[in-house]
Amino acid sequence: MARRLRGTRSLREAARAAHLDPGHLSRIERDLRPPTVAVALALDTLYGTENRLTALAEAEADLSPAARRLMALFGPLTYRSERTAFTSAGRT
Repeated sequence: MARRLRGTRSLREAARAAHLDPGHLSRIERDLRPPTVAVALALDTLYGTENRLTALAEAEADLSPAARRLMALFGPLTYRSERTAFTSAGRT
């Protein structure tokens, strides 16, 4: 599915835009590796898929209750934004 969403972008362009290693994105596209929630968030942002990929990743990830509360507090953020949110709150 991720390959189809990429459209006319090259693998390298999409990986660069999502801050991913091209090899890692390739493995995700070929269903050799499932995306983490953070990667799914980045791909949702890149492809404009309205958090559908994130929902799929969350369903597979079996998140703890604490992780679910964090997701509810911070909402659907990209990995970069998530790091910025924690950094700006004085956390690392």
